[in-house]
Amino acid sequence: MDIPFYQQLSQKDFDYIRNIVYKESGIKLSEMKRALVQSRLLRRMRELGIHHYEEYCNFLRDNYDDEIENLINCITTNKTEFFREREHFSILQRIIEQELSHKNISIWSAGCSTGEEAYSIAIVLFESNFNGQFRIIATDIDTKVLQTAKNGKYPIEAVQVLDVSLLKKYFLKGKEQYDGYAKVKDFLKEKISFQYLNLLDESFNLKGKFDIIFCRNVMIYFDKDVQAKVLKKFYDYLPKGGYLFLGYAEAIVSANLPFHYVAHSVYQKR
Repeated sequence: MDIPFYQQLSQKDFDYIRNIVYKESGIKLSEMKRALVQSRLLRRMRELGIHHYEEYCNFLRDNYDDEIENLINCITTNKTEFFREREHFSILQRIIEQELSHKNISIWSAGCSTGEEAYSIAIVLFESNFNGQFRIIATDIDTKVLQTAKNGKYPIEAVQVLDVSLLKKYFLKGKEQYDGYAKVKDFLKEKISFQYLNLLDESFNLKGKFDIIFCRNVMIYFDKDVQAKVLKKFYDYLPKGGYLFLGYAEAIVSANLPFHYVAHSVYQKR
């Protein structure tokens, strides 16, 4: 007979968890997130056969190096979709065609989640009047969503926001055991390198500069100090004239970084 999960997440255990999450990922969990943390930890505890939050905290202390990845995976929020915040992709296409159409370019999708943003960027490049070569690096701190992104397999409902012509060109319809799914075609997948990256790391294992960086709906989970550090790193990875796309609810307010406002949550390095 299963032992019921009846214990609430105590203030002490919540503070312990959120301090670790902040230290490891930069994500700031307010008191309002306590119920969310409780429910997400519960799923992990069931996997481990642990029945009390205090017991999980002790388990984490004793197995920190092995368990921290699982903790971050279950806490991070991974809401995304194809062509989310669609106006950004119209701006991206305009930049590509007007400024970068004859260059070889690099684009970074930071906080790529399950990959829809990176694949959307690649589709825009294929659909644009673009004559150069391109590479897309897509990174995330959550190893589970990165695996989904690498697989490039999505429920049919997730791709139905795309025009039929794009679906036929860039996706395969699943059959038999994959019925109800669509898979990204290999020629699109091959343009993207998905890899683990923690935006809090002192240095990133990324080579060269990026003409365009997307980091949307990630900064809202950071406090101002972490935001400033991450924005400085993005600034350093952009060449002069490079573009940074943030989420619709995000903005650059620091005067220390000379970004030029281009459009809603789109900035250019001066």
